[in-house]
Amino acid sequence: MSEEKRRAIKQPSDLNEVRTVISGILGKFCTATDLGYGEELYICIGNQLTQQGIRTPEIPLYEWELASRGTYWELAKSKRTIVTSDNSPDQIIENIRRLKGTRITDFKVTFPQLALIVIFNNDYELAIRPTLEDATQELAYWQLFTPTMMLLEVGPGPFWSYTRADIP
Repeated sequence: MSEEKRRAIKQPSDLNEVRTVISGILGKFCTATDLGYGEELYICIGNQLTQQGIRTPEIPLYEWELASRGTYWELAKSKRTIVTSDNSPDQIIENIRRLKGTRITDFKVTFPQLALIVIFNNDYELAIRPTLEDATQELAYWQLFTPTMMLLEVGPGPFWSYTRADIP
């Protein structure tokens, strides 16, 4: 993420625009889940798109895609953790599939931690929880690709950006 596009997060109100972007996922269904390169978590939300985007034809593109790589996350059912980013890839894939077909009913972005918590209608909760160590890495804590080919990135550190996803 280039320095000139990053916006500082110094107080809770600095997250208002971030929350506005994320609100577009409310009421949408989780269509697919995956664990990609570098054990990157993918949560695909909404319909699969037919348009060509930033991916190859073999990789589907969805209305919304939530991704996180290198940041700790956990999936809970009824407030009980069932899988985390620390589990084996097989355990992760088996458990994140439970989200497929569920509807997003709420979300929270915490300050100052910048955790993203996504709540689903079947009492599942996905929480992406950055640590102090994550702030020293070059990867965003979490990313949300939007239907308008925009990319919302939060982190590393107390920063966020909202840029075109199809332009480097």
